[in-house]
Amino acid sequence: MDTGALVDRIHQSLREAILAGDHAPGARLKLSALACDLGVSTTPVREAISRLEKVGLVDVVPYVGPKVRAATPAEAADLFDVRIALEGLAARLAAERASHPAQYPGRVTLSNRSGIHQSHARRHDPR
Repeated sequence: MDTGALVDRIHQSLREAILAGDHAPGARLKLSALACDLGVSTTPVREAISRLEKVGLVDVVPYVGPKVRAATPAEAADLFDVRIALEGLAARLAAERASHPAQYPGRVTLSNRSGIHQSHARRHDPR
């Protein structure tokens, strides 16, 4: 396998694990354990960790090693502000679309979902 592709795969795998919460904020990332889990040497893991540091998901602490970066209180507050804004927007759009169904003909409702399911089943029937 191409080394760059291997590092990309490891980077993506570690990124997804961090974002999914498999590695808690502040947790040490042990290169040898990660390499063993992924079935690779520590070199591509080290490169993937370096990439994760560049995007702010990992901090490499001298004499300690890589750790999952924890959000600061200010960053957490910013994230909550964004979430509040998005939830408000989603609620407003849902209310608008519910009160004007003719403007959104492709939307699935409780009254038309069985017809959509039957239509989908007919299109994908192998007979």
